[in-house]
Amino acid sequence: MRFRASLAVFAFAVTAGTVGFEPRPAGALPAATPVVSVGADGDVLAIAKDSTHVYIGGRFSYVGVVSDTGVAVNKTDGTRVYLPRPRGGTIRAATRDLRGGWFVGGDFTSIGGFNRSGLARINSSGVVTSWAPSVVGRVDALAFDGTNVYVGGAFSSVAGASRTNLAAVTDATGAATAMVANVSGPVSTLAIDGSDLMVGGSFATIGGQSRANVARLATATGAVSAWNLGTNGAVSELLVAGGRVYVAGSFSDFGGAPRANLASATLSTATVDAFAPQVSGPVHALVRRNNATALFVGGSFATIDGQPRGNVASVEPTTGALLPWTASTNGVIRDLELSQAHSGLATNAWLHAAGEFTLANTSTRLRAAAFDTSTGATTAWNPGLDQTARVVVRSGSNFFLGGDFAWVNGAPRRGVAALHLATLELDRDWDAGLDGDVRAIATSPDGSTVYVGGEFVNARGTARSRAAAFSSTTGALLGWNPAPNHTVRSLAATSTRVFMGGGFVTIGGQSRNRIGAVDATTGAVIAGFNPGSSGNVNFLELSPDGTRVYAGGPYNNIAGVGRLGCAELDATSGAATAFNPSQGGTIVSMDLAADGSTLWCSTSSNRTYRYDIGGANTPVWTLQTSGDVQAAADSADQLYIGGHFSHTRGQGGAARLHIASVNRSDAVTSSWNPAVGGVYGVWALEVVGDKVLVGGDFDNTGGRRQPKFAVYVGTP
Repeated sequence: MRFRASLAVFAFAVTAGTVGFEPRPAGALPAATPVVSVGADGDVLAIAKDSTHVYIGGRFSYVGVVSDTGVAVNKTDGTRVYLPRPRGGTIRAATRDLRGGWFVGGDFTSIGGFNRSGLARINSSGVVTSWAPSVVGRVDALAFDGTNVYVGGAFSSVAGASRTNLAAVTDATGAATAMVANVSGPVSTLAIDGSDLMVGGSFATIGGQSRANVARLATATGAVSAWNLGTNGAVSELLVAGGRVYVAGSFSDFGGAPRANLASATLSTATVDAFAPQVSGPVHALVRRNNATALFVGGSFATIDGQPRGNVASVEPTTGALLPWTASTNGVIRDLELSQAHSGLATNAWLHAAGEFTLANTSTRLRAAAFDTSTGATTAWNPGLDQTARVVVRSGSNFFLGGDFAWVNGAPRRGVAALHLATLELDRDWDAGLDGDVRAIATSPDGSTVYVGGEFVNARGTARSRAAAFSSTTGALLGWNPAPNHTVRSLAATSTRVFMGGGFVTIGGQSRNRIGAVDATTGAVIAGFNPGSSGNVNFLELSPDGTRVYAGGPYNNIAGVGRLGCAELDATSGAATAFNPSQGGTIVSMDLAADGSTLWCSTSSNRTYRYDIGGANTPVWTLQTSGDVQAAADSADQLYIGGHFSHTRGQGGAARLHIASVNRSDAVTSSWNPAVGGVYGVWALEVVGDKVLVGGDFDNTGGRRQPKFAVYVGTP
């Protein structure tokens, strides 16, 4: 229950006079492989829950799902669908394979667990196929004509054939075709025009012919066409539509005519069109509506034809006249894609954008967003990426995003985050706005309030020294402000008071040595509860009836009596009861059964003791491990333990890396063996319904990359 060794968390649902608890189910053990879930970019030290959320706390600044640099998301809200997880580099280009999947390119070295150098194919089920032409260099552009895949970038060979910056490989085998047209500089964009290929980038020659950043060549041989309209600056995007080629980039001249970053030419005559929007900055992305009524433009600009437009706009495809449609982002747009008909929406009803922005119109949208093509309004599509998205490509019913990002469906969160209880997805509307780490979380009995403690000094820009309270529904900061003078490491809440433990010596300016209680609404210090401790109180638990507080930590005296790191205190007076565990020391984790019948204490001597409350002061059993048990949580028949051990010892002992479960009755190690990585391993455990939730410093568990937070499903 909300454990975190040495630094921890604890809270129980306490009502007036009684403390409610959720029975933990008994039965089969959970799966040893975690489900794909949110993770964090720093250690998770605390876990708590209420009726609507699971809260995680720790040393992190971002929470989301690890995607590495490529992910397929759905068309409605941007939730991940496939996670191919490229490694060793980024995905910089993608094109649909006309079968519901994608060809992807970049400078990655593996994808989906398979070795792939710069090129790969992902099918409609999200599986990386055997198609594997190898690239020596980097892929920046892709196009597909149904038979061959055309590849542009900065490379020296493709599929074992010498090719400089431009190549073609077959869809069937990935072998290089006979097309050869070496390019003197990087190729950034490709567009198919029947049996010809339009090529754009930053180059002076192609196939031995002088061409300024734009060229046309035969796809069969690579022979360069006489078509020769160049630019005086880099070309970022080419679009072939309606007998024209639209050219976008960073230039002021196209084919000898003045053009500001956007132009078009008639393909059949190689003449520059009158189309001439005056765009104030580079254009990186183009897409045209199917009915040819609008050309959408994305890039890094503030005006078109002198009219304000924030990085995205719509122009008439023939004349280039600026259309009244308006939307905006607060950063660069790198790619655009139009939707197909879905969910009652017409074809092209949404314009999907990828780039470097964090706002779409006035809505938070991290690097990917979709706009209504009629009104410009921001839609619900919200993939939530942590870094630049370079490409967005629709195929079938999903969209593929590639870029520099590592996380999807996430957002910045410092110290604490809320996950929806039903789905364990990040609640992107709930943000505490802290400026430091969180080591303890507790929730109020009625589920309305979340209490957090740690090392922060501000919340939402308001002073809150090491402790704060928030609305569970909105994340709004509440008036509760006890102001302890040092780190809070443990919390437990009733309907009227909140118990606090840690390294502080004052709360609200009043002397309280490492343990105290405050009013649950105001944070005012409660005068009658002042047991005092000779060492930090890192763990707090409450009895189901709310009359007793269990305190654990590295102390030898509390409430004026000798106790070896573990004590039972009267919740009203703070006086120590007769409960006096015979085995103790430096307590590094603690767990009280939901019904209050059993207490487990783990010590720095690598031993975990089970005590029956109301029974003898001697342990019922002792479990030895090869390292500290830093967290524990119980179900009806199992005790889940986590820490930095590699084995359990004694009866039924077994190799278990950082996590294990043992029978509550006799401490025999079960068969559950997910194996958690990291240096210290597990810092927090919680059993929630049919799931075991785990937090720590790990990046991998159960054979899966799942950083800092993992969810194991199955009746625990």
